[in-house]
Amino acid sequence: MWHTKKCEECGQEFSRYRSTPPKFCSLRCTHQNRRKRVQGACDNCGKMYEKRPSQCLDGKKHFCNMTCMGQWQSKHRVGKDNPTYNSVDCVCDICGKAFTRTPFHIANGEGKFCSNKCRAAWMSQNMSGPNSPYWQGGEADYRGANWEKQRKEARKRDRYRCQKCGIHEKKLRRHLDVHHLIPFRSFGVDRYEEANQLTNLVCMCRSCHITTEKGNIPVQSRFL
Repeated sequence: MWHTKKCEECGQEFSRYRSTPPKFCSLRCTHQNRRKRVQGACDNCGKMYEKRPSQCLDGKKHFCNMTCMGQWQSKHRVGKDNPTYNSVDCVCDICGKAFTRTPFHIANGEGKFCSNKCRAAWMSQNMSGPNSPYWQGGEADYRGANWEKQRKEARKRDRYRCQKCGIHEKKLRRHLDVHHLIPFRSFGVDRYEEANQLTNLVCMCRSCHITTEKGNIPVQSRFL
């Protein structure tokens, strides 16, 4: 569609075949208009500075630098004064302190605690010991009189490599964990010799051991 319009820079009439008519007749007029500057006052500090004519439109706030813009927004765009404010008032389940969260954070379970400190306090009370989803009856520190010997034999038998991912102790710079295929608690301290048989032991790195304990990695000894 042809449009006949007057150039906003030089005033000359021109025609263009475009769906949206341009404002200027040429690139030269476009660049000249963009280089134009007028004097304006900063809406925060009142300092005079140069700005483009397009920045003089009514209703828009303009600032001489980013610092002034930040200062103005901290005074006029905080909390409920912000036009995009959509926070919900909440009360912390631990300390009772009032705080706000967006609907998005509340939907993701972040509307119960005002801080990570309160979240940790709640978890220590409600997600430890028997209340933990990974609780399996607890672990005994004492594994029997022959545990250290059997532990060394298991590491030697497995050539000091994790039996799931294959990483070597030298690369880990620490001893491998020795995992009981049938948990030690199933035997008890009185049957430690049966629990610590090499056929019931397998060497694993810490990462694979933790994942196995959570039930995410099935594991079997190749010596059964």
